[in-house]
Amino acid sequence: MFLDEFDYVTKTGLSPATAYLFKVYSYDMETPANVSAGISITGYTHLSNPTNLTATPHSGKVDLTWSPVSPRLGK
Repeated sequence: MFLDEFDYVTKTGLSPATAYLFKVYSYDMETPANVSAGISITGYTHLSNPTNLTATPHSGKVDLTWSPVSPRLGK
């Protein structure tokens, strides 16, 4: 992706709970072979929110249930 006059980009369509490697570098438009080494960063997307949250009341307590997100981390 070429960005001539911007100092940001928004990447859409990414999957939840996934790592993406991004690299930014500069080059001379007059001499395209003159390219910087660039810098890289790994960005991570958030998990989706759980769904189907329900609360069942009891005397002195409440039970919460929900549908978990995927991937189920820590299991």
